[in-house]
Amino acid sequence: MMKKLSAMLLAACMIMAVLAGCTGTKTPESTAPADTTAETQTEAQNESETETEAPTEPAADMDPLTKLTNGVYGYTYNVGFDNTNFFHFYEEQPVFGKIWYAGFVVNQIVFYGTYDVKEEPFDWECWDGRAAEENEEEKKSGTAPYTIYFYDMDGNELDKCGFDGDNLYETMETVGFQGSVNQIYKYISFDSQDYTDFYAGEAGQKLVDLVGDEDKTSTLQILHTGRYDDLVAYEIEGSWVAAEEGDAIVYTLTPDDGTESVVKLTVNSDGTAVYAPEGGDEVTMHSLTGPKAVWNFKGDGPEVSEGVKCALTLALMDDGSAQLDADAFGNILTIDQGSWEQVNDYTFKVKMDLAGEVESELVDSTPTFNLSLTGSQLGDFEASLPIDLSEMAGGEVTEVWSFAGEGPEVSEGTKANIVLTIYSDNSAKVTADAFGQMIDLDQGTWEQVNDYTFKVNLENAGEVESELIESTPSFNITIPGTQIGDVEAVLAIVLPEEGAEEGAEEAAE
Repeated sequence: MMKKLSAMLLAACMIMAVLAGCTGTKTPESTAPADTTAETQTEAQNESETETEAPTEPAADMDPLTKLTNGVYGYTYNVGFDNTNFFHFYEEQPVFGKIWYAGFVVNQIVFYGTYDVKEEPFDWECWDGRAAEENEEEKKSGTAPYTIYFYDMDGNELDKCGFDGDNLYETMETVGFQGSVNQIYKYISFDSQDYTDFYAGEAGQKLVDLVGDEDKTSTLQILHTGRYDDLVAYEIEGSWVAAEEGDAIVYTLTPDDGTESVVKLTVNSDGTAVYAPEGGDEVTMHSLTGPKAVWNFKGDGPEVSEGVKCALTLALMDDGSAQLDADAFGNILTIDQGSWEQVNDYTFKVKMDLAGEVESELVDSTPTFNLSLTGSQLGDFEASLPIDLSEMAGGEVTEVWSFAGEGPEVSEGTKANIVLTIYSDNSAKVTADAFGQMIDLDQGTWEQVNDYTFKVNLENAGEVESELIESTPSFNITIPGTQIGDVEAVLAIVLPEEGAEEGAEEAAE
């Protein structure tokens, strides 16, 4: 849900969240072939000068529902490099059920959760390839025999699409990204070379995230891919299986290195956990997960001393709860709580114990809550809280694209490097690298106008739309009065280099 909300505020995009909770649910697959591990996903994407579409491989005698988990369903188009988008469906397994993962824009935008397939007809209309969409050809249409339902980790339905074994018909609004929807995603088997190109970069999403009670450097993560990362004593990787035992979930962790001990990990319903290696000492741990903020609204509260106001944060959480906190000299005090819902694309509503029922309104094109509290721990006060897009939780904020170029001279013959970075939470930031020192120059929001055009709205540079310069999306940007003077720069999009996926995988390990 969060990612859908992100997309709405991006105007031309989905959204992870998403990407609500843009966070979703996850599940491991123990039947994937050996080459699905990070170590084997080292082949770089093949660049193409023309649009490339994943070939539809013959279904042979494979049942469509079996076929669903024996490959991925992908769609790609060329924008100077192959822009891959794909869905990966994992087999059902105990505890977590059926897990799906979707990676859009070369895994820059990620969704995941649980899914269900029903033998229900699904009417679809899709383009068959980017060329058909760009040429405004008539969409193909038909009826698929199966409907796939997509849910988040808490079982909330996100969207649904059609499926026939050979193709997945991506017509969804909630699960997708600019340029990825209303297209036919075609089957790619685990044995296909195209599989590596699409699957590369699928990062494990955290099902369980634990930290030691006594040693905060001791961490352990259970990932949706059927893998785990163990840093309790030192780095160990391996595979896991899970089973329910009463109110607890018990994991058996089997390391890749046969000389290491198998671990029994018990995670209780209250978030406490016990890590018990065979023949070793037990370690008590606790979960780092819990309700996360989908949206934050921030502003000044009442004075807590002469001339000093506290900072207020109204957090809308992914479990439907809402909480108003005050920060006074570093002390966090919860002064109101309740629930929230989204009314439409840009409007939210809260029902709070003290503030009552309040609906946000657009102030300077920004969703804003105007609250009035009576009888709070800070007394009676009013506050205006605009939405804060800089610290969105509920999912990892990732870099979508960056644009770079030369800025003004910072010493004789030496120019600063200027970088405009746009992020998955709709935020944008401009920085300068001057002699290795990073300086923030400007910030704001962004949206994607079409496949090759982006627009930013920055505090100092204002609204700027990219243009194609030598077939490369580029920003011609002017920022007055920065720490390094007036900045005028042409910032060209930075495209993934050959082998970037390999580097990304190594960084993620």
